Amino acid sequence: MATKRCPNCNLVNPGSGVTCDCGYSFSSGTLGRPLDLSKPGDPAPMTAPHASNLPVRVLIWLLVVAAAVVIKVALRR
Repeated sequence: MATKRCPNCNLVNPGSGVTCDCGYSFSSGTLGRPLDLSKPGDPAPMTAPHASNLPVRVLIWLLVVAAAVVIKVALRR
């Protein structure tokens, strides 16, 4: 059976495939929604927290601490 390589993700697919796992449609040449391979009951994938999800006070505190460290290191020289 012939195979075809996805131009989006480079994955080798069966020749009879209509869409790739990444969501690329071979018939229309467009990128759609990726295939969901999770099974019912699987835990949700863990994602890293995004900086915009942190409270503003925490971001300000981190900035102040970083500035204090930079100043302390600069004064040692």
